[in-house]
Amino acid sequence: MSTLVVGGGGLLGSHVVDALRRQGLACRVPRVADWLDTSATLDTLLEQVPAAGDDYRVAWCAGAGTVATEPETLEREVRLFERFLDELPTPPRVVFLASSAGGVYAGSPASPPFSERSATGALAPYGVAKLAMERRLAAYARRRGTRGVLGRISNLYGPGQNLDKGQGLVSRIRHGQLVHEPLGIYVSMDTLRDYLFVRDAAEMVLACLDRAAAEPPGTATVKILASGKALSIAALAGESARVFRRSPGLASRPSHRAAAQVRDLRLRSVVWPEIDALARTPVGTGLHATGNAVADAFVTGKRRAN
Repeated sequence: MSTLVVGGGGLLGSHVVDALRRQGLACRVPRVADWLDTSATLDTLLEQVPAAGDDYRVAWCAGAGTVATEPETLEREVRLFERFLDELPTPPRVVFLASSAGGVYAGSPASPPFSERSATGALAPYGVAKLAMERRLAAYARRRGTRGVLGRISNLYGPGQNLDKGQGLVSRIRHGQLVHEPLGIYVSMDTLRDYLFVRDAAEMVLACLDRAAAEPPGTATVKILASGKALSIAALAGESARVFRRSPGLASRPSHRAAAQVRDLRLRSVVWPEIDALARTPVGTGLHATGNAVADAFVTGKRRAN
C-alpha cells in the first residue's frame, strides 16, 4: 500500500516523506509547479493517484496559508481540497488532513487546555478555511465509506521551515540572531503556545494513518497532534538564549494581526493517547536542530532551513 503525500515539499510533508522512507514504505510525492494554478495542480495530484483497485492512503500536508493570508487565497486552497476529493477515482483507505489547532480553537468558547471535545471557533479566515476543509473531509468519509483524520496540529517547528513565509517563531528567533536584527513580536510575551518538533509530528501522522485504518468505514476522527507542554514566548526566548548562548532580540510591534491571536492555547489530547508518546523531542534538542538548519541556510543563502 502506498501513501500519497500532498505538500511533500513543505515543512510537515517533507518530514512525512522522510518518515515513510525510513520505514521502507512506498510513497508518491506530486511535484506541483504553481499552487496558485488550481486546475494544473489538481491534474498533477490526480496523476499520482494509484490505479483503481489499488489500496492507498492520502496525507494532505499542503497549505501555504497563515493567519495573515488573504481570504481569497485561503478559499482557493479549500476549493482545491474539495475538488481533489470529488475527483478521486476510488476512495483511499485513509485520508489525513493537516489542520491547525491554533486556527480552529482561537475563538473557542471553551477554556484551555483545548481537547478534541472542545468547541471550535475561528477568529481569522485561516481558521475558517481549516474548519471548512475538516467538514468537507468528514462528509467525504461518510459518503464514500473511507476514514478521515482531522489532524489539528499545534505550532510546528524544526528543520525545513520556509523563512519567506514569515512564520515559525523558533526559526525566526535564530535568524534574527544571525542577522543581528530584532524580531518583531505583536502579541504579549506571556502568550502560551504548544511547540511540536516536526520530526515527531511526522511520526504522529503515520501513526494516525495506521490507527485510523482500524476504524469503521465512514469514520472521521479528530486528533490533536501536540507536545502537551505549553511555553510562553518569554520562556521560549530564554531557552533559545541558553541553547544558542545569545539573547534573542525581541521588539514589541503592535499589529492588527494580534486580534486573531489569543493568549492561552494550551492543548490536551484525549483521543488515541498512545500516539502522544511520539512527541518525545525535548525543546532544547529541537531548538538546537532547528538553529543549526537556519544557520546552514543563512550561510548558503537558501530560504528553506533544511
